[in-house]
Amino acid sequence: MSDLRLDGLIKRYGSIAAVDGISLSVAEGSFLSLVGPSGCGKTTVLRMVAGLIEPDGGRIFVGGDDITDVAVHKRNLGLVFQSYALFPHMTVAQNVAFGLQRRGVARSEIDARVRKALQMVRLDGLAERAPRQLSGGQQQRTALARALVVEPRLLLLDEPFSNLDALLRDEMRIEIKRLQQEVGITTLFVTHDQGEALGMADQVAVMNRGRLEQVASPRALYSAPTSAFVAHFIGRANLLPGTVQGRDGEDLIIALASGTKARARGELGSGACRVVVRQESVRLVRTPTTAANSFAAIVVVASFAGAIAQYLVRLDDGIELHVQAPGARAGLGPGTAIIAEWDATDTTVVPDVA
Repeated sequence: MSDLRLDGLIKRYGSIAAVDGISLSVAEGSFLSLVGPSGCGKTTVLRMVAGLIEPDGGRIFVGGDDITDVAVHKRNLGLVFQSYALFPHMTVAQNVAFGLQRRGVARSEIDARVRKALQMVRLDGLAERAPRQLSGGQQQRTALARALVVEPRLLLLDEPFSNLDALLRDEMRIEIKRLQQEVGITTLFVTHDQGEALGMADQVAVMNRGRLEQVASPRALYSAPTSAFVAHFIGRANLLPGTVQGRDGEDLIIALASGTKARARGELGSGACRVVVRQESVRLVRTPTTAANSFAAIVVVASFAGAIAQYLVRLDDGIELHVQAPGARAGLGPGTAIIAEWDATDTTVVPDVA
């Protein structure tokens, strides 16, 4: 096992910087999710670490060793592709053994390590099956066993859940996290799904247009985004434009674009801002309480989605808010007059910059 460090990594395609000076560290034994919209450069970063793409600048260090110019087959990294890339003419056991055979490991040792790897991913009873005889989740676990059996320095996961249905995705997220914790292997996980990133990682790195926007723990990233992009991409948030007017104790006083005053928390001292209000932080009530922010509103759209209910409400000053409430409390129809309220402690403020 080893740590991973990227130092000023760059990849250009003509005049386009797919990766523009990424510096990032992944501690030994930890799990880092690299997340961002399509085209942000996250998969390019992973493929440069794997040795599948040559960087145009910067260095890659694994366990303190500079592997930037090391050939793919000499890096000793485990890679699970989006498509799994199993050999259709081989059995499960033969697929898992392939990397060991290429490394010249003795037959007796190969058999023992393959058995152990298949037990680890709960496939020990399916060793002689062909990939076509497996479910999507079983194919994924085969690919994972093949990556882990060589005892790699790092595990690289490139959108491994994209071919699975929703229920199986949830199961495999737990399974891979369990394995990662048991093995203790340093893992770099690329995904466009912010729910997967938050649910699996020790640290999350958010990318945008080839650059890092923010790196933090899932909880810190969710509760204290440092930019409007991160606040919008991670979780569901309302971003209310306004201007910091001053401070009252711990609260910032914000003049919203509509002229309404709101209270929020944050470190921004002055200037244009966006107040970040998570959808689940807004409460819809019939009678106002002592909440720091309380506004008369009307329900515009109501949607029941089982465990949750989703609403679009319009405040009296014209501001529209997206609200997410437990489905058990659903029942507000369009046109219902209500009070939308939220606490200052459930907000943060980010600079209003492009």
